[in-house]
Amino acid sequence: MASNFVKKLDKWCDNQWIVFLCVTATVVAVLAAVFWDVMPLGSKAGVFVAFIMAFHVLEEWKFPGGLHWFYNTSVFRPKDESLYDPTRYPISRLTDMVTNVGLQWIPLVYAGLCFFLPLSNAVALCVILLCVFGAGRLLAGVLTPTMFADLSACGGVLTMAAGFRVSKIKPVPLVDLMPALLLVMPFSLLWTMLMG
Repeated sequence: MASNFVKKLDKWCDNQWIVFLCVTATVVAVLAAVFWDVMPLGSKAGVFVAFIMAFHVLEEWKFPGGLHWFYNTSVFRPKDESLYDPTRYPISRLTDMVTNVGLQWIPLVYAGLCFFLPLSNAVALCVILLCVFGAGRLLAGVLTPTMFADLSACGGVLTMAAGFRVSKIKPVPLVDLMPALLLVMPFSLLWTMLMG
């Protein structure tokens, strides 16, 4: 029986994200057709990746038979048949949504940097990586050693739980545990402020 958190996530990432990816791919295809002759090579590559991601997602979720379906039905099929659900175990719509939306929009940012700014492909990629590095540095300025230790411990517990699930020792509901990664740092800060 799925928890309330999983039900909310299922509603949130049911089909809307697939429609979003397809609409984005359509808009990108129209813009690429109009500006193809003036686009640098890096922009063309980013646009191609963003366009092809819609077909990839449709193949996985609307016409089962892709990696997700094979992975859930063959590679990691649970021994307990009551736990068997080819749309959830261990790849779910949530994990697929996060990776595929990221795999569509990161190349679009790269394509935009190459197209709108006079940047070479290497410089555009460096800009993206420096933004990620800068975000990490900003977060590092806020993190205390205690918060980082608590985050590391939380990640270790989740990794261990994933190991239990994959090795079929215990079917741990990993999606229910994911909010811990977001909540551990504020709670750690609050605990330190209250308890000294």
